[in-house]
Amino acid sequence: MNICDVQAQQAPMYCYCNNNGLQNATNANCWVMSKLERDDPMWGYFTLQIHLKELTFTVRQIDSLDYVPSQLLHQLKNLHTVIFQYAKFHEIVEHTFSNLVGIVKINLNRNMIVTLHKNAFENMRNLTDINLDENRISEINRYG
Repeated sequence: MNICDVQAQQAPMYCYCNNNGLQNATNANCWVMSKLERDDPMWGYFTLQIHLKELTFTVRQIDSLDYVPSQLLHQLKNLHTVIFQYAKFHEIVEHTFSNLVGIVKINLNRNMIVTLHKNAFENMRNLTDINLDENRISEINRYG
C-alpha cells in the first residue's frame, strides 16, 4: 500500500504528497485523524515512498500520536526535514532522533513536550534548525 494513496474511509492517517506515484514523492503532509499505534500497519506504507525529503505530521485529534515514530525516520534515508504539530509527546526520550545524519531541520512546535532527555538529538551532524516553540518544557536532562 502506498502512503500517498490511502483510500480507506476510517484510516487513522492520510498523507497528501507532491507525487502519488510509487517511489516518486519527495514531500508528504500527513494528517493523523485517530489513534495511531506503534505497530499500526500504516507505518509500513511509507516503504513505497523511500525518497521523501520532507515529512510533516499534523495531529487532528488529541491523543492520536503520543510518540515519535523513530524507526520510520531511520528508514527514510533521504529525509532532511521532519515536522510534528499538535502531537502529545510529553517527553522526547533518549535517542529519539539520534543518528539521523541527513536531517537538517526538525520542527516540534506545539507538541506538549515537558521533558527533553539527554542524547535525544545525539549524532545529528547536519542538524541546523530545531524548533521547540510553544511546548511546556520544564526539564532538560543534560547529564547521565
